[in-house]
Amino acid sequence: MCSPGHHFQRAAGGTARALRQRRLAVAPMCVALALTSAGAQQPPSPSYRGPSIALVQPPAGATVPRDKPVVVFRFMRGETADLIDAGSFTVTVDGVDRSTNFQVTADEAWGPLGPTGGDSALAVGPHKVAARICSVRGACAHVADSVSVVDPSNELPDDGSRGRDSTERSRSLLARLTHLLLDILRALIAP
Repeated sequence: MCSPGHHFQRAAGGTARALRQRRLAVAPMCVALALTSAGAQQPPSPSYRGPSIALVQPPAGATVPRDKPVVVFRFMRGETADLIDAGSFTVTVDGVDRSTNFQVTADEAWGPLGPTGGDSALAVGPHKVAARICSVRGACAHVADSVSVVDPSNELPDDGSRGRDSTERSRSLLARLTHLLLDILRALIAP
């Protein structure tokens, strides 16, 4: 029915008009049949793996000090032929673009969360961090996490060592002052 010469076959007693109507009715069926059989012959396309990105420093649940709030992202290409586009790396902290603060290589990026320079330190507490990296073909990976910034003085272990350190410093200062006073008294009393 869909053979190349089917348009010119004429049934006994058929008119040219009837033949044209039959061709118009059969043509769409032939196209559909050709598309169906062509699709069935092609193997399914393999799945594509895009790049991946992860926040690796600080580890989950850890904090960063306020005076040096540096984080590290690592990324990996998904397909061997689809390289990472390092220039596509972006990072936001609480919705503010901080991409220019970061150093980027072929497989990682690192930098401070807060603005650089001046007295504009990052506030203590949790901050929403989101990053993105794309491949040269345009496939992108995203990561979003919360990073807690703490005051460096609060990072010391709370095992009583802070109290011992301050007590030892007080004793040392007292001992130096006592020696200084004794030296002054000896110098005044000496003939």
